[in-house]
Amino acid sequence: MTLLAEANIRDWQRRLEAGEATITPSDSAPLEGEGLEAQLFKEILSLRQAAAAADDAAERERLRRRGADLYIQLMAVVEKDRPLLARTLAERLDE
Repeated sequence: MTLLAEANIRDWQRRLEAGEATITPSDSAPLEGEGLEAQLFKEILSLRQAAAAADDAAERERLRRRGADLYIQLMAVVEKDRPLLARTLAERLDE
């Protein structure tokens, strides 16, 4: 997980403990439908699978880099408003 995502999650946890934030259903809801987050998540998984299956080292690296770029984009989309979802997605992608 990026350092920025970790810092945002820690800040959100601090605000939650201080009563300055609350948990909403969308904070930890799984990705459903075809929203941006779901599309990014699926594309990251697809790129990782393609990279694992690629025979050419340059192609494998290109696919990994594209997946890493999309991972950062996904975290940027969800970490500010839904830090629990960001953490869940990061854990699922880091398995």
